[in-house]
Amino acid sequence: MECVQHIASSAVKNGATRLYIFFAGHGAQTPPKDYGEDPQNCFILGDFSAAMPAYGTVGCDDIKRFLVRHGPLELILFFDCCRVSLPVRTQRPHLSFVGLPSSGAHERLGIGHAAQEKMLAYEVPMTAPTRGAFSQLLIGGLRKHRVDGELSFRQLGKFVASGLAELVAPEVQVPDFIEKPRPPTIVLVSDNAPSGEAPLLLNFRILPTGTEFRIHDHEGNEVAHATAAVGGNEFILSIGLYSIETAAHGLLGIVHHTGPGRTNVRI
Repeated sequence: MECVQHIASSAVKNGATRLYIFFAGHGAQTPPKDYGEDPQNCFILGDFSAAMPAYGTVGCDDIKRFLVRHGPLELILFFDCCRVSLPVRTQRPHLSFVGLPSSGAHERLGIGHAAQEKMLAYEVPMTAPTRGAFSQLLIGGLRKHRVDGELSFRQLGKFVASGLAELVAPEVQVPDFIEKPRPPTIVLVSDNAPSGEAPLLLNFRILPTGTEFRIHDHEGNEVAHATAAVGGNEFILSIGLYSIETAAHGLLGIVHHTGPGRTNVRI
């Protein structure tokens, strides 16, 4: 919470016009006490204890309200977590922000939730979950999805929604993208995404020679596999985002393959 406050004040101080906040992890909603209180969407931390009210939870709605008051011109918030109700009644998280005067800068807000209220957010692949389905599609869309050379917040929401339906089937997960004020005006990217293929050379610092590894694209599809070789392994791959994995070690690293000029990556 202190980090969010520091980032917000630094963004305004340095003249930033847009601030992105992204969280991914376990989440839930705190049940409201009465009709005068809305449910609070929260991240559930590793030290959460139902026996200690409001302990081990981070209020996403509190973060939003704080940033609207103290952040820069535009706020883009992405929350990849479940939004089901907690099975126990707990207090709302304590708001730990220090009181500050409003920056008066806020004009536009975009929030992308991984799921609608009271819904689960799944990890994929479904047979061996390793990463949030929402995060996978979100990052892939930001990197490569364009409509007439640009990507708006609304277009990103449509891209993620259509992909989730297929990615988590037979389960159901519907994202919740909200943009204020309306009509939608937030443009996230206004130039063409890079395309084409280029060589990618992987060098492993700790992986023993002869160890088998696999390369997956941002949608989780396997695009290559090999064994670690002396001097590295070279592949010709489309520009984009890739994960490097082994059966024994799991995820070794994420590579943003940007094409010529960045062909030598150490994992």
